[in-house]
Amino acid sequence: MGNAAGSGGFTDVSASATVRAGSEAGGLIGTYSNSGAITRATASGAVFTSSSAGGLVGYHNGGPVTASSATGTVTAVS
Repeated sequence: MGNAAGSGGFTDVSASATVRAGSEAGGLIGTYSNSGAITRATASGAVFTSSSAGGLVGYHNGGPVTASSATGTVTAVS
């Protein structure tokens, strides 16, 4: 998913992929500026980006993240 904004949340979601982006890349969500919670979310795979990267969320400016996890590598590229 690219960007998530608003007031909803995510519960019991998962993703498995290789993600390549210029910035704000995550295994599940690129940018999260949402007041809702991310709960019981998982992501697996590799993330490649030049800035703002994370295994689960690339850039987080939102609600709480609980009972969630990510596996895989996060690699900075130029």
